[in-house]
Amino acid sequence: MYNEKSKKNLKKFSSENQPKKNGRPKGSLSLTNEIKKVLEGFDEASKKKVSELLAIGATKHAIKGNAAYFKEIIDRIDGKVTDKAELTLRNGSPIKLEVTYED
Repeated sequence: MYNEKSKKNLKKFSSENQPKKNGRPKGSLSLTNEIKKVLEGFDEASKKKVSELLAIGATKHAIKGNAAYFKEIIDRIDGKVTDKAELTLRNGSPIKLEVTYED
């Protein structure tokens, strides 16, 4: 797989050979945090929280037949449906896989 020269050049995985500056710098703009602030806000005209108005709007779209809004609401209430595939032989017995690694 690797020749001897390239094996010598490979670094062993460790925290020492990882980049030191990970992620976004502290204090920089975070769109997620800004959206959370807006959703926590209050609408004076309707006397409701912005998050409540958003939920009402999504529900209205779902009731009108918008499948995307309906799916989102159901996924949030019941949890997403997992894609699960089960393979068996014709006689119903499970398939046995054997993996062998060779250099």
